[in-house]
Amino acid sequence: VESRVRLQEVRFPFGKHRGALVVDVAVDDIGYLRWCVENIDLRGELRDAVELALEEAGEGSPGAGWERFGSGWRKR
Repeated sequence: VESRVRLQEVRFPFGKHRGALVVDVAVDDIGYLRWCVENIDLRGELRDAVELALEEAGEGSPGAGWERFGSGWRKR
């Protein structure tokens, strides 16, 4: 329940969706969330919210050829 509340509250502090809720971006532009995970070293609450949104959308990890690295993902 707590993670769902955070997902409803966390906003992007940068980029083309600056100020938008992560949950809204997940609905409108799921590809942007995947791009963030693959290209940006997301941290803290934003990382948790993006990863949760991807999991809830059935996206999980960025896909084959990627592995967990630190707080993000990298190509194998």
